[in-house]
Amino acid sequence: MLQENIYKPFFQELDDNNNIRTQILDLTEELERVNKRLDSELHKIHLTKPDLPTICENAKQHIPELVKLYSKIFNLIPENEFYRYNYSFAFSYRDTVRYLALISFLKEGRLITKEEILETILDPTTKKNGKGRIDVQDYLLGLTFLSNELSRFCVNSMRSQNFEICKQINTFLNELNGGFKLLNFKNNTLRRRYDSLKYDLKKVEEVMYDIKKFSKLVEMVNTQKKDD
Repeated sequence: MLQENIYKPFFQELDDNNNIRTQILDLTEELERVNKRLDSELHKIHLTKPDLPTICENAKQHIPELVKLYSKIFNLIPENEFYRYNYSFAFSYRDTVRYLALISFLKEGRLITKEEILETILDPTTKKNGKGRIDVQDYLLGLTFLSNELSRFCVNSMRSQNFEICKQINTFLNELNGGFKLLNFKNNTLRRRYDSLKYDLKKVEEVMYDIKKFSKLVEMVNTQKKDD
């Protein structure tokens, strides 16, 4: 009986924890579906001549769904227990960072901040109550996935001779890489993902080298035509 009295309060706590986790996992499944719709829209940047403003506007139409789901998740998490539950939706959050960061780059040519993402994905009540929170590592991991997308976009843009967007991507990834260099990584997932970012930057720099050679070739041909 004595042991039962000691452990009895734990049963309710475990039930409560499992109930919260189950609800979060259900909401995370919905998040994944919304992220897939975002991905489907943003994937159109890889078309031969993408209409970037329209693509961004169509993608942004899914943001209210993100607001609804993230606000529900953060309101389920008890105060000071964020790190007990955040792993349940961390992968979906990283994807959201990637998509919102891509929209920010396409529309404004800049990096979206961690605070701006939180501002974007929460409803006013959740913000007012201070419920939302973002893990720095998840934010940074999302940015490394963005570099994968941008390096591919750069290659496709070169093929369609949209050299200006290639230059913008090169500048952006160099600045992103410069920021990552300031961080002290340990041998973990973020360290490996940073290696991927460096590989993406190298691929973009190779594209820029090819563009430079192509431009010189065009210049030589034009000069020869004038001489003829």
